[in-house]
Amino acid sequence: MKNPIIHPRSILPALAAGIVLWSFAASPVFAHGSEEAMKAFMAPYVQIESALANDDLAAAQTAAKALPLDKDAKAIASSKDLEAAREAFKSLSKKAVSISGDDEGYYVFLCPMVKDGYWVQTSTTCANPYQGKAMPGCGKMLDKKQAAEMSEKMGAHGMHHGE
Repeated sequence: MKNPIIHPRSILPALAAGIVLWSFAASPVFAHGSEEAMKAFMAPYVQIESALANDDLAAAQTAAKALPLDKDAKAIASSKDLEAAREAFKSLSKKAVSISGDDEGYYVFLCPMVKDGYWVQTSTTCANPYQGKAMPGCGKMLDKKQAAEMSEKMGAHGMHHGE
């Protein structure tokens, strides 16, 4: 029996598919996208949250400029006052909860005095971005199960990075 000659072009699609499958198997898969993309969003987000908690509009605007493709971050960057920045922060927070709410090192809080007043921070000590220095401790940290449920709920409503 004669050995068939395999042309290199005929194995390229199979080789490419194998490489793609191997890359997914070899690296961890994140439920909300890549870890790098999540951190690229969350780093400036956490700076915005901290600035608003400290009533520092200028710092919030500067941090928001690190997310130039996000319409809510643009609204914060161009806001005229803390009230406007905090209103835009609500939508930005929905995205933050949807991509990081169930990840280690991020904690989801809720301000009971603000409609849809959720936010994410890296500390377990409440630093309310909606009330600022007037009421920094006004908020409740969700437990990990509640945070995961909220993350899923907000993710299901199309609140993903860049929208």
